[in-house]
Amino acid sequence: MCEISIIKVVQNCTPESRIMALAFIFALLGQILPLAGDEFHEETFIRMRQREIMALAFIFALLAQTLPLAGDEFHEDTFIRMRQREVYLREQMTELLQEAEQSDRDHSRTGMRALLFTLLSCWKIVGVLCVFGLLFWLIWKIEKKFWEDQDNSDEESCSSEKEQEEELEQEQDEEEEVSKEQEIKEEEEKLEEEKEEEGEVSKEQEIKEKEEVLKEQEMEEEEASKEQEIKEKEEVLKEQEMKEEEEKLEEEKKEEEEASKEQEMKEEALKEQGMKEEEEKLEEEEKEEEEALKEQEMKEEEEVSKEQEMKEEEEVLKEQEMKEKEEVSKEPEMKEEEEKLEEEEKEDEQQQEQVEAENILKEQEEENKQEKEDKKEEEKQQEDEKKEEDQQEQEEVEDKQQEDIFSIVDLLQPMQSHQENCEEIVALLNDLISITQYFVADTFFPVPATSIEVGSAYEGWAPLKEDIFLCLLVPLIAPRGHIFHLELRNTEELPGKNSHIRVELKCTCGYERNMKMLCFIHTSKKRLKNQQPSLLESLCTGSYLDVEKTVYWFTEVIKTAWECMPQAAICSLNVMQSGRSCKLQLKDISGIISLIEIVLGIQQGNTDIFLSSQETEADYTPNTTWPQTCVVAEERFFKHIAAHAGEDNSYLRYMKLCAYILVGYNFSTYELKTVLMHLLTAIPVELWSWKYFVQRMDDILRYLQCCVEEKRLDHFLIGNEAVPAEIILPREFRVSRPPNLFQHLEQDPDRHEQALYEMEMLQDRFTTLLTRGK
Repeated sequence: MCEISIIKVVQNCTPESRIMALAFIFALLGQILPLAGDEFHEETFIRMRQREIMALAFIFALLAQTLPLAGDEFHEDTFIRMRQREVYLREQMTELLQEAEQSDRDHSRTGMRALLFTLLSCWKIVGVLCVFGLLFWLIWKIEKKFWEDQDNSDEESCSSEKEQEEELEQEQDEEEEVSKEQEIKEEEEKLEEEKEEEGEVSKEQEIKEKEEVLKEQEMEEEEASKEQEIKEKEEVLKEQEMKEEEEKLEEEKKEEEEASKEQEMKEEALKEQGMKEEEEKLEEEEKEEEEALKEQEMKEEEEVSKEQEMKEEEEVLKEQEMKEKEEVSKEPEMKEEEEKLEEEEKEDEQQQEQVEAENILKEQEEENKQEKEDKKEEEKQQEDEKKEEDQQEQEEVEDKQQEDIFSIVDLLQPMQSHQENCEEIVALLNDLISITQYFVADTFFPVPATSIEVGSAYEGWAPLKEDIFLCLLVPLIAPRGHIFHLELRNTEELPGKNSHIRVELKCTCGYERNMKMLCFIHTSKKRLKNQQPSLLESLCTGSYLDVEKTVYWFTEVIKTAWECMPQAAICSLNVMQSGRSCKLQLKDISGIISLIEIVLGIQQGNTDIFLSSQETEADYTPNTTWPQTCVVAEERFFKHIAAHAGEDNSYLRYMKLCAYILVGYNFSTYELKTVLMHLLTAIPVELWSWKYFVQRMDDILRYLQCCVEEKRLDHFLIGNEAVPAEIILPREFRVSRPPNLFQHLEQDPDRHEQALYEMEMLQDRFTTLLTRGK
């Protein structure tokens, strides 16, 4: 880099200054050489003189390139100057070399100054190289410490191996020393023979010289290899820096272009607004000028008409005077009467003029009033139009914001065409259940009925953490010759968590041919051996239906039924038992995997309440326990709302957004679903459209906050008179007091404080979602 910068400096100078600069530079290069060591040897002086010769050759080569720039032809003056400069340069070079041999320290200082002078033009690169050098040095130190620590740790583990290696090395060294001693002895014998023949002194000098030459060559090779490695590293670092700088410059350019474009767009918009305002002002001024011109024309016409009337009156007066003069000459007695008449006429005329002037003033005043009223009306109209435009703009902005929020909700939790996929999957599962009904027809196992779609995934507002794509409840019907008796224990606690299904045998005497079975009650055991066992012997524990046995039986039936399905050749179905439910993993042709959870249930009479196989919140649930579930009744409620809402299903998006906001907090989706059901019965369905999105979300969050503050959230289906009559509930559900879903907040004040804090965080998250869309 230094050589390149020096050559650039030389090329930018005039021909005369180039010669002087090059001579000075190469003299300094010759002075820098003593810095390599403190003592001079013969070989170093030889190298210095060789470099002087190379410098002179390089200078004269540059002179040959630069001198022709003075003119196209050479003259005698130019040749004389060239010879004089050659002599001058030689003298200066000899003087500088003598000074270099006499004072090494002075020359080293001047050399360093020259180097610093030359490096000033590229100080940035030198600074970067120094920084990278420090970084490499630090990395080397760290690696050295790391390897020393590893070596220390390895020394303890490998001490035995090292001892063996050392012993082997010692043996090898001893063998090598023996061989070397033998070789040395042989060489010494040879040298003694040679010394005797040629002389000892000359041989020793030659050996020393060879050894020195070899050492110098090795040192030069090592220095050259080190310099090459350093240069390669510097080039790599430079390339990386150049790339990073180029990338930064490109990014800055892009940002500047974007900023400039935005500014231009803003300026254009402002200019357009300014132009529109100026045009409106000009139009208003033109209208005012036209009105003023019309008023002036009207006034001028009135003045012209007045002048004409005055002229006519003057003519009439003149005629009258002429007549009077004639009459005076004829009848002097009539003068007095005529004078009186004239005076009366003048008074009448003056009165008429006054009346006309008053009429004109009144007309002008009326016109001015009308003009003022017209202006006021125009101003009012303009203000009303502006207000209407502002309201429209605000409504459009709000509509856009709400549409953007809905689009954000759809992006956060994509619908994935839930309705279509759910309908296809439900149709497939119903076909599968119909095959299971055929298999179970001649047995004494429960008969599965058509499935019921339940859960948040079917509605399309499932939270992100939920893996279940679809949840179905399959009702079970008692087989022939059996009866299901539902035993609801602890009716004070609703929905019941400790319910059981007792299986009883039914007398089928007289219906044996139609049912194709023997009566389990009145038939002997010998004859019953030829018949399949009853449900009490297969899926019950005692006289109560066992959940795990029933789920296991259902999974096996589904597996056998799937083999009969035509879709089995195209799709794959993985059936597995997961505790108290059956989970299916369906994979179609395109590789899309759908997870289905099937919960078994027995209907409680003709109501929408079922006893299901789902798990409870307790740590342990007995196998004979079938807790009550309200999922079917809640599903019927949402269908009731959808029927009244028509095509507008915006209320589902409220649940989607709320489920997204609740991620990471202790509030459950079922609690938020309960809040939404309470509000759907309190607020008309028409006010749940996207136009009222912000208001309804505010209502949901405020209702939830009030419930947290009061530490009470009532169950929606129990003790609530607002539940639609279409949803069939047991009597105890209508009469009982609603349970408190926030009872844990009453019992634990710490959890209540945490819930209040999380409510504030939920409101902040909703506001950030409105403002930033995140």
